[in-house]
Amino acid sequence: MCLSSLRIDLVRDAQTAVSIPIPRIIRTYYPGFDIWFDRTVLPSLGKGRAILLARINGELTGFCVLKRNPSERKICTLYVFEAFRNRGVGSALVEYSLGLLDERFPLVTVPEELLPVYERFFRRFGFCLSGSRVGLYRIGKREFFFNRTLV
Repeated sequence: MCLSSLRIDLVRDAQTAVSIPIPRIIRTYYPGFDIWFDRTVLPSLGKGRAILLARINGELTGFCVLKRNPSERKICTLYVFEAFRNRGVGSALVEYSLGLLDERFPLVTVPEELLPVYERFFRRFGFCLSGSRVGLYRIGKREFFFNRTLV
C-alpha cells in the first residue's frame, strides 16, 4: 500500500453514513451500536458528531466516529478493515481525528478483549490508560478508558 493514495473524507450527510458497512464484530463489543448510530450519530452529523472514512484508491479501508461538544471530545468508534491493518490507516484516522476534535488527548474506550492491541497502538499517540468500568456496554465485561474517565 502506498500511503500517498490514502484519503480521509469527512462524512457530512446521513445518506453516506448509512451506507457504511458496519462489521458484525462491532456489534459484538457494542450490542446497542445500531440504535446509537441511528438515533444519536445520524441526527447529529455536523452538529457535534462526525464520521471519517479512510479510502485507498477509492476502496473503503476504515472509519471513525467522533464526538465533539463543549463537555466531551471522544473517538467513539475506530475500525480498520482487516485487509488494511498495520498499514497506517488507523494512525491516519487518529491523526485526522485529533485535528478535527482540536484535542490532543480525547476520550477513547476499549473493550477488555481488545486492550492488548489498542493499548500499544494508543500509547504511540501518548494516550494514557486512565480507568475502567464493568458493565458499561456489556454485562460482566470491562471497558477501559484512555485519557479521561466517563462521568
